[in-house]
Amino acid sequence: FLTPLLRSSYVVVLPEYTFNYPIYTKADSVSTWVVQWYCLLEKITDDEARPIFSACLPVIYYGNLDVALYLLPHLILHVILSASASDIQNIVNEILLVLNTNSKLDKADQKNRASLQAVVAITEHCRQWLYRAGSRDTTMVGRFLEAIPDKLMAKASFYAKAYPQALMHFENYIKTSSSNLLEDEETMRFLRHIYVKTENMQDLQALLSMYSIRFSNDEEIIRFENMGKWKEAEIYHMDNVAKNPHDLSACMSFLECLKKSGSYASILYFSDKYVDANPHWSTHMNAFKMDAAWRMGDWNALDEASKHQTIETTESFIARALGSMKKNRNLEAASYIEHARRDLISSLGAKTIESYQKSYQTIFKLQQLQELEDAQKAWESKDPIEKVSELENKWNRTLKLLMPQYQHIHDLLELRRTALYDIRPRQQSVSCGGIWLDIAKYSRKNGHLIVALDAIVNAERAGNEITHREKAKWLWQTGRRQDAVTMLTNLEDVTANDAIILNSFYLKDSSIYNGEKARFYMTHARKGPEKQEKANVQYAMYLCKQCTGRPPSICIRVYEIIIKTVLKALSCGSKYYYTSMSKFINYWVKMVSLADENRKSSEGQSFAETLTRTNELIRTALTKVPIYQFGKFLTRLISHLTVGNTDMANTLSCIIEAVFSTYPRNTIWLLLNTLDGRTPLLTDRINTILGRVKANKQNTVIPLVIEQATYFRNFLHRVSKYTVGDRAQSTLNLKDIPKLKQVLNFDGFVLTVPRESSLFPRLPELIKKGETFDPFPGEIVTITKVMPEVDVMRSLQQPKRITFVGSDGKNYKFLCKANDDLRKDARMMEFNYMINSFLKKNPDSRDRNLYIRTYAVIPLGEEWGLIEWIDNLFPLKAIATDIYNNLGIKANQVQIEYRNKRQLPGLTDEELLELFKKVLAQSPPVLHKWFLKSFPEPNQWLASRTRYVKTLAVMSIVGHMLGLGDRHAENILFDRTNGDTVHVDLNMLFDQGLRLNVPEVVPFRLTHNLVDAMGIVGYEGQFRKTCEIVLQILLNNRQALTGVFQTLFNEWSQSDARDRASRTMGVLKKKYATAEESGVEAEVDRLIKAATDIGNLSKMFPGI
Repeated sequence: FLTPLLRSSYVVVLPEYTFNYPIYTKADSVSTWVVQWYCLLEKITDDEARPIFSACLPVIYYGNLDVALYLLPHLILHVILSASASDIQNIVNEILLVLNTNSKLDKADQKNRASLQAVVAITEHCRQWLYRAGSRDTTMVGRFLEAIPDKLMAKASFYAKAYPQALMHFENYIKTSSSNLLEDEETMRFLRHIYVKTENMQDLQALLSMYSIRFSNDEEIIRFENMGKWKEAEIYHMDNVAKNPHDLSACMSFLECLKKSGSYASILYFSDKYVDANPHWSTHMNAFKMDAAWRMGDWNALDEASKHQTIETTESFIARALGSMKKNRNLEAASYIEHARRDLISSLGAKTIESYQKSYQTIFKLQQLQELEDAQKAWESKDPIEKVSELENKWNRTLKLLMPQYQHIHDLLELRRTALYDIRPRQQSVSCGGIWLDIAKYSRKNGHLIVALDAIVNAERAGNEITHREKAKWLWQTGRRQDAVTMLTNLEDVTANDAIILNSFYLKDSSIYNGEKARFYMTHARKGPEKQEKANVQYAMYLCKQCTGRPPSICIRVYEIIIKTVLKALSCGSKYYYTSMSKFINYWVKMVSLADENRKSSEGQSFAETLTRTNELIRTALTKVPIYQFGKFLTRLISHLTVGNTDMANTLSCIIEAVFSTYPRNTIWLLLNTLDGRTPLLTDRINTILGRVKANKQNTVIPLVIEQATYFRNFLHRVSKYTVGDRAQSTLNLKDIPKLKQVLNFDGFVLTVPRESSLFPRLPELIKKGETFDPFPGEIVTITKVMPEVDVMRSLQQPKRITFVGSDGKNYKFLCKANDDLRKDARMMEFNYMINSFLKKNPDSRDRNLYIRTYAVIPLGEEWGLIEWIDNLFPLKAIATDIYNNLGIKANQVQIEYRNKRQLPGLTDEELLELFKKVLAQSPPVLHKWFLKSFPEPNQWLASRTRYVKTLAVMSIVGHMLGLGDRHAENILFDRTNGDTVHVDLNMLFDQGLRLNVPEVVPFRLTHNLVDAMGIVGYEGQFRKTCEIVLQILLNNRQALTGVFQTLFNEWSQSDARDRASRTMGVLKKKYATAEESGVEAEVDRLIKAATDIGNLSKMFPGI
């Protein structure tokens, strides 16, 4: 039967056809238009590509539209790259014909919408090719895209639902227009819809607030729903329904809003009301009724709704499955779950191509189905009580992996409560109280206090024994502080966990009860089996406050207890790591200072004994506190080795020795910069540590690590100091340099590649006794060899880019710098690591994926070292100058003239301002062009622009708080692959920029080019919101941050710089105080105004 087909060949003979431009207006359908255009283009392809496109011609000619639509963008791109100018112009004219014909598209027919989608696919494919083109000539494709007006392309993209592309074209259209198009109602309407569709609510809010327009109901709804004000949104929804009682979409939107506010009874009422008025809506309304019924636990209403026909949605399938499970119709329930899962998976394919973010709603629904299935399996098992308990533990872990969005968490918790408990037979040994408490906690934290109270009441009804804790927190948050305290203190048995809550209240407001009660609860909290890290950190914070105004004899004893307490906290976990570790170092230093200052007093002996006892305590703690806890602060511990107190120095040496002995390959890099510094005492002590470890670990890899590290450091030092005579020379070959080529003979070092991940350990949140933890997970990547080719940078100091080959076969690049103190850069980077950990823990910043872009900085001496190289970084100055040159603007000349004029004697601020305005007029903002050129594909353009704004905002606030200076246009770089903002040369900290010859009088750099690249709303959208979130996080973690800064100032104090340390700490505290007093929003507003003030900018860097 099949054999003839296997040995036969066929020839398709197509009828003669002749198609001519224009095609679109003569075609009666999209299919006809696409097929005829394909046939016309196929004839003009060159010999190389014709076989491919010709082979598909029969399939397309006879009506396979899917194949035609897929191939058409590829065919057109090929024609653009190979055909004549007239052929390309014909393509442009055909596209313009489609766009102009459909420029007023509203609810048009399928032909118009499909033809626009085809045009958008063509241009998007060309932009994707531009992004991947590399070194190929892109001139023809660039000209083709430029020939299509942005306004037409923007509308087409919008109607084709290609919203990132629509936004890109609208923004470019607005920027290149001479008039203020944001005053145009049509443009504003398009932009508002685009921001909604791209889920960019911050920019939408900014757009709505920037222009004095009357908001429509839909816009008011968007504003209130974005703020979580569901009741206010309901009012506008109801008005929409009243005006359009027969508009199904308006009614469904209202019911969705009711669902989000938890008004399930109202959904049942309005659903029936709408069906009475519009009987043909019954299938849609029934789906809402079924969903609301199970959430309310109204199973009769669910049974009644299930009898009627309904649209098939995930929500309706879940409702039916729950109803079937309650009646023990398990096979029926399984079929509903499977049906819903198949529908979701089929819709997932197209979405995952775009992004995980866009497909998250579908993935979340699949998670709901899985948990529904898991709950059923647990109750069908032989021992359901045990399985339910196991499932709850698993679900608690899963909950932490969800995106931190309240609606998702609330929906999942409601489903868990119903699937695991509400539809099951009553059991004495199981209770849904725990899930009700979870609902209460997440609702309270997100400001939904009514929902939280309802959940607390239900938890009490379910018999949960710890409901009082959540109730106390609820009372405190609603302002009833004394009621919250009374609820807990009046308990018959105040447990350790109750005491922890009371302690958190007391640390926020010490007036809630007297000191005696405070001491009792602080002590009581530390006796419990759980949350020991938090209890000990609370006690340490309490003790810190008790030192104020006390005599030294009392303070030194309190310091001893603080150190003992935070060491206990460090043995339990790392959730409060930076608070604990900074207090450990700071109070140890304070104790040494007190002992030294009172050495000759009558209490000197007592002070010395206390210090000796504390040092012994610390040495003993090395057997109880995991060594990796000290590893993250190793550089800080090393810098304190300059202490004059021998006993403290010996104890510090024990800690450093323990860390190095445990993780020699990782930590050796952090020790090398001390080996020949200007502080002989530090050098001697480190050499002593290395010598002792080397002697004690003869049969380990440690002696080889020390030997190779010393050799490698000397080699790198010679590389950094090597001077190239010819300034034009950009490369070196180590083979040609006798003093350097020996390193090429080594084949396999035991040293790790000094990346971020291999230098600083990751820490577990909870430390369990008996469990092992690897702070440096994954493969240890060692340096196998050094590449002979070295790049020489064209700057005065001639830094060299050197490449190490790792044991994983990858190349790792580092910049070897001389005559530059990298220790401050390294310290700033450590601060950034700490702040990144705070950003990851905060739900708002984690949801927005906020972070500081970091890299490894390894000082190897006092004025030289290595910096991890990041490819594809371009400085702001180079980017802007390149664009200006292409536009024929001599920006450098403009800036030089400005600098010369500003140095004229007697120049007033007013005259300087006028000069600066002329510079701005001659150097217009152009940075947005770099994003269009670097990321021509719309989805990548929007993603990279978003990352740019967020990373710039994060570092702006962090830089302000740390007083980061020297932020000129060559120290701010952008990643060509993703838009990230990266700051380099981080050694000017704590407002030293104010002491430059030209003082930096702005809190952070926010010049017109940086604002220009943010889009239409500038800094008013995502930038401002990100700044507010980051500043709030820094305020929330104030104690940990100031504690870490104090460890640095301790080092200054030991270097006879006490006054500087005191002043700097005062400035830092003042910044925190100002932000707290003004409020986060007001402080961010003040900072942005100062950063963009033209008067301030005129006194600083011109132009860019």
